[in-house]
Amino acid sequence: MVNSLTEYKIPVLGKIGLSARFGRLEGNAMLAPSYLADGSIILSYVTKGSGLIRIVGSTGKADLDTRVEEGDLFIVPQFFAIAGIADDCGMDLFSVVTSSEPVFGQIAGEMSIWNALSPKVLQTALNINPELAEDFKSRNAKSITIIP
Repeated sequence: MVNSLTEYKIPVLGKIGLSARFGRLEGNAMLAPSYLADGSIILSYVTKGSGLIRIVGSTGKADLDTRVEEGDLFIVPQFFAIAGIADDCGMDLFSVVTSSEPVFGQIAGEMSIWNALSPKVLQTALNINPELAEDFKSRNAKSITIIP
């Protein structure tokens, strides 16, 4: 479950250029790999529970791959992707985003950027055959629990 506060809900956030999100991951749930397409920065605080967080830059290398727990604070830099998995006890995150209208994108799952691409574009971009492109799209859409 994710709840967002943007300038649409609280207009004063538009004047200060910030928004906020609260996310609750149940035990062993996964936060689908996502990113902010508008170049915003995310400052996240673990308010409850614990889990694993991975932050990846444009090189594909994990710049942060660590266990976090209640009281930990971490930053997701511009154009970096984040994914997480809660421990058995679950994990709650409160995040401040440096945009009053953040543009979130997902790398996997039903709302993935991959699903927006036609099979032909996928074939060309990944240098794969048509059957593999279709299989990739169908598995990608079903494989990860989405938290918008």
